Amino acid sequence: MEQIKQLTRNPDDRAVLRGDAAAMLSLASYAVHPDDKPVFPAYTPPLPAAPGREAWRGLYQNHSDICYPDESDNAVYTTHLTSMNCYYDACSVKELLYDRGKDGAGVRYSRACGVLMTPSCLFRVYHSRDVAMKFHITGERRLQNLLLTGEVFRGYLPERNHAALLLGNDFTALLHILEHHLAGHSAKSPVYVKDRGRKGYKSLQGGIGERVTPGNLGEPSFYLPLTSDSCPLLRMMRYPFWQELLTREVCRELFGLENQPRWTFDHEEDSVYPLFTLCLQQISLAMSAVRLSPEKRIRLVCLDWQAPLLRELLSPFASNRDIRVTTLPNGYISNLQRKFELYWGGGEP
Repeated sequence: MEQIKQLTRNPDDRAVLRGDAAAMLSLASYAVHPDDKPVFPAYTPPLPAAPGREAWRGLYQNHSDICYPDESDNAVYTTHLTSMNCYYDACSVKELLYDRGKDGAGVRYSRACGVLMTPSCLFRVYHSRDVAMKFHITGERRLQNLLLTGEVFRGYLPERNHAALLLGNDFTALLHILEHHLAGHSAKSPVYVKDRGRKGYKSLQGGIGERVTPGNLGEPSFYLPLTSDSCPLLRMMRYPFWQELLTREVCRELFGLENQPRWTFDHEEDSVYPLFTLCLQQISLAMSAVRLSPEKRIRLVCLDWQAPLLRELLSPFASNRDIRVTTLPNGYISNLQRKFELYWGGGEP
């Protein structure tokens, strides 16, 4: 409620974007409220040298129930004991820097809304609205360096600690990103700043920014629209090895392939590209294969609500190509998420 009051008093564009990102992650059951997660430097015990299933389970099971006896609200909440599956607003990260007398030059230019720690990835979270977001590479690099210094997180860090989670109003921003990239346009663009003396914006002298592409913001990078359809997929990111396990489940059910180790493969003369995780790098590679290999039979696999995106991207090629889009049924991810929770949450598979 206090954040809502602040937004009402000062409806700054950046604050609204941060609020949208925090609300989406809260709906997906990540720890967002300050009372529900550790303060900085947030510590997570490291895994043993050769972690097994129980060690990964312990990493995920880092929460407990809590209630507030002195409050009129008697509801039971979940508090996270480590930084795992916690989301920190970008302002709290930058305030940490200033409070400790560190040089904040560059970090304040980061476009990130916040930082999300999961077992598989350390995400910088962005909001691209309905455009291909532009950013200054210096700010993003310095924020990334800050996250790895021990000032913000200590102990366990995911192996993929340069990841990005890009949010948007719908699929419009993602279409702009991919179409601009696949057309071969440069990512470089002028940086514009508010002109305090006049209304509008002016070009920053000597400032060259970049338009986001599938590869220049983070590796891996994922895109999710701010819709209810995205929530089950966003919840899946809480689990260890979510992307690999999800791909194996789909390959087993659709193609009868056990323990398929690769995200793209050949099956019955088709080149199969499972794209349901909405990984920007994987979508870009699939679309490049469609464009550069006209002789191939292509089969794309996605969730039902993602099909309009792929059909829009395929529209220049669909008239004379053997391209199929296989959709997984509505509720597929929600049903699979219950299986993941049973496995990682402490039950038997």
